[in-house]
Amino acid sequence: MTTSTTTRRPGRPANKSGGQAPALTAEQVKVLLRVTAADKTNAARNVALLSLLLCGCRVSEPLTLTRGQVITGGKVAESFVLGAANTKSKKARRVYLSPSARKNLGAWLEEMPSHDDNELIFPLTANYATTLVASLMKQAGIKGSSHSLRRSCATTLADSGVGVHVISELLGHSSVAVTSVYLARNTANVQRAVANNLPW
Repeated sequence: MTTSTTTRRPGRPANKSGGQAPALTAEQVKVLLRVTAADKTNAARNVALLSLLLCGCRVSEPLTLTRGQVITGGKVAESFVLGAANTKSKKARRVYLSPSARKNLGAWLEEMPSHDDNELIFPLTANYATTLVASLMKQAGIKGSSHSLRRSCATTLADSGVGVHVISELLGHSSVAVTSVYLARNTANVQRAVANNLPW
């Protein structure tokens, strides 16, 4: 019997009732982005893709985007709209980008061979993108999947005090109930919230 010596950085525990992929800690996200940037094969593209997933996109959603959808006034916009045909719920929704995501996406747009507004930013299939993200996570020694990044977005926002209704809208969930099951709460943050905000 062979014993594996591979060390993995465990993600936050999955919500067992929902069977979700584990969310990542902030440190794991930093490691993942650093390892991806160091891999010279399509590094800028891959970092940009990960950044969009970390802003709440499903893995298939960035694959539908064109340059024209994300650029305003010659710069990467703070948000963009995913058309109804390109979301799981079949409802259009706005995706908001963090400053680092805008920077990473902008770096990839500069490197792209074509600067045509109708050009797809990530001309990949969903299966390839899913496998790619899994491979990058494995290289970083992190257990999880492409969905872990979307879930990391939700969990981090929740732990920072962002309301579930806001997170539900951001993720494009059909109901708040779906979002509640989706989130993994950080017990330490809940304890801190009680200690700091209940006066009795």
